[in-house]
Amino acid sequence: MGGRLARRYTNERTTIMELTISLQEFDNINFTASDFIEKVDAEFKKIRCHKGYGYLVRERGKHKEIKKFIEEILPLQKYLQFLYRNGMRAETIKWQNGSQKGDAILNTDEIIEITVAEHKKEYIVRERENKGEPTFCAEGASKKNGVTESIPVEKGPEDCINAHTKMIEDVINKKLKKYDKINSLVIYLNQDGLLEKEEFNTVVKNIQSFDSLKIIDNVFICSFQYEAFVDFKKNTRKMLC
Repeated sequence: MGGRLARRYTNERTTIMELTISLQEFDNINFTASDFIEKVDAEFKKIRCHKGYGYLVRERGKHKEIKKFIEEILPLQKYLQFLYRNGMRAETIKWQNGSQKGDAILNTDEIIEITVAEHKKEYIVRERENKGEPTFCAEGASKKNGVTESIPVEKGPEDCINAHTKMIEDVINKKLKKYDKINSLVIYLNQDGLLEKEEFNTVVKNIQSFDSLKIIDNVFICSFQYEAFVDFKKNTRKMLC
């Protein structure tokens, strides 16, 4: 069994090295919002059809282009789609690959920062999954002397809510340190397990009370389960899920 898993691990690793994503096709280019959405769809389709898709996504930390695409470009696309669906202005978009302030510019003058909120041990979960090893949530993952372990952790609804609120709060505080003002913050929430809709809504409501968000116009949160938009303009706060 171990030999088969090792061979699969090696084969998938070889396959993934054959796939490349050209960030130059996105970087610092003024797109109409609709053209950007279509281009991301086409690129994502190419990735999803690739034999090593699952491996590719889980090992993105070792591949800059893949990491940027999954953690910045895809969430940005989801944000634009959300604006369209809700009748909000989204005309042009420019994504920027680098460490400058603002990961993207919307409608020529609106600064967007994009970030990921996830458990600090999420990388261990991905590593174990790529090796075909049984894996529970990140909360029960550990790594010592190169050996990983995953054990089940009992958590109630309140524990899940508090954990995900803390994940988001941490990345918000880290990201906004360098800003006096920002228009939009897009957060890709990499959930540590499933959340009930009511639990997710409570997480978003908790975020609405953060003092650090007073310098921001709106926050968009997306995960594999849910999406939410919180509007802070003119001190009004509303949630659309």
